Amino acid sequence: METKRNLQLIGNTYFISLPRKWVIHHGLKKTDKLIIEFSDEPVLTISIPDSNKKKK
Repeated sequence: METKRNLQLIGNTYFISLPRKWVIHHGLKKTDKLIIEFSDEPVLTISIPDSNKKKK
């Protein structure tokens, strides 16, 4: 697990960065989409849609 402190507010939107190793491991590019799920719990789940998963 990795903790992040770089929460940034721009306008009305907050940004966080993704761990570089995770992005490279999954072969993500700038234009790729991610699925972000949240609930009443203080948890965000970030996953990669099947349409842009790294081809092995």
